[in-house]
This record gives sequence, structure tokens and C-alpha cells, in this order.
Amino acid sequence: MRIMISGDGPHAHHYIRLGWARVFETIGHQTMMWDIHSKSPFDAFDEFEPDVFIGQTYNLNESTVKCIKERPNLKYALRASDWGDMQSQISSDYNTLTANKKEISFVEELCKTGGPSFVYNHGWKKLIISGKMLVSILFPC
Repeated sequence: MRIMISGDGPHAHHYIRLGWARVFETIGHQTMMWDIHSKSPFDAFDEFEPDVFIGQTYNLNESTVKCIKERPNLKYALRASDWGDMQSQISSDYNTLTANKKEISFVEELCKTGGPSFVYNHGWKKLIISGKMLVSILFPC
């Protein structure tokens, strides 16, 4: 299986994604770490032709959405920003990534065509609001 993981810079999530890539390689899968700042979505998808794509909702753009939609058999998962009613309850004391309208519209567009296999998010225990926010969230379209 060919698994492409997108990344957006050398920060904590980069090393988490790199760990995933190493695990996938160890169990026999081909992986590609795609740096979204150095290669276009068209080049990355066309050169690697992934079976699985792991990306981020906040890094979606028209080109990435088009590449995903061009591959109806592609399985993909997206790490998401926080969005929904709870956004207004998140304290500005925390540097919480919240979804913007464009990001939400890209996810909605993908959901109309089968959607991601799953969307996930995670947060710190300190960010849990009134016991309503889960540390890990998985939801289908």
C-alpha cells in the first residue's frame, strides 16, 4: 500500500507524522512525507499515486481537493481544526486552532463526494470545556 502523509513544517505534528510513516514502512507499506510548501498537490499526488492520504483540513486548498476527488478509490483521513458550537466557548487564553469558513467548505465539498474515511482532532486536557470536548474525536461525513 502507498501512503502519503502531508506536512506543513518542522513542529510537533511533523514528528508525530514521521513516526506514523516509520511504522507504516516497518510493516511493509511505501510512504511519502509530502511537504506542502515545497511540492504542489498535483506533483505530489501524480508522482506518488497514493492508496491512502493523511492530511489536514486546515491545509486543504482547491488543488488538493481536486487531486482527492480525481481518485475515487483513495482512502483518506484528515486532522481537523476545532469547529462547531463549542468554538465560541474556547478561551482565548489557549492557542486553539479553529476552522475558518473556507476550510469548512472544502470538507463539506469532499463529504458530498464520499468524504474522508475519517476526520480526527485532539486536544489537551486543559482545553476540555465543561466535559463536552473529547480528547480524541473521530467522525464520518
